Amino acid sequence: MKTLSLIYRRPDLSQQAFRDYYENTHCWLAMRHFPFARYERNHVMSGNIEFDCMSVFELDADLSGHDLMTSGSRKLVMQDELEFMDPEKIQVFLFHEVWLDLAEGVAHPQGERSQWLVFLKTQGATRESVESTLKEWLNKYSGSIHAANIKFLQSAGITALQADAIVWVDQAAEGAAVLSECPFATKVVGVQSFSTPVDDLRQRFEGFKP
Repeated sequence: MKTLSLIYRRPDLSQQAFRDYYENTHCWLAMRHFPFARYERNHVMSGNIEFDCMSVFELDADLSGHDLMTSGSRKLVMQDELEFMDPEKIQVFLFHEVWLDLAEGVAHPQGERSQWLVFLKTQGATRESVESTLKEWLNKYSGSIHAANIKFLQSAGITALQADAIVWVDQAAEGAAVLSECPFATKVVGVQSFSTPVDDLRQRFEGFKP
């Protein structure tokens, strides 16, 4: 199961304090109690957007039979969320992901890096046509865009974000002005991404509490 969460900081905390607690405390707690196959935190650095972090989660398929929201592991994590998040504002979406085969692309980069998120409103276009259009446009910048993927959100995403898809771009030379010209684009947001390597996720996992 792949999910994307919009996370807001507690009103009395600065963005830096929120980011420090998430990366130095909370994420380690979550990794101990959930068998993540993927765990990525994207902290907002620039752009007009309300949330402070967009996190991407993928859990081990072995948990499919468990009620995660009532589990002991979830209760531990929820208690710690009160230290730095505004839990009432958290929004969660399921998504379908497509990696674009760019000439110089590198799929699934890990570790810390700067990225751009390009929010799209595809206006009913099929996923195949959106993928084809974006790939054609992004290939114009294959020398500077290192990797890109599209996350197609469930329909609820349109109301919450005024977007139904998001393009993740690892980009070196070009900036937000170029990405704002991307087909279907409504907004461009700069983020600092922290994607924990899979081997680290496995080593840090101690056990799931039902």
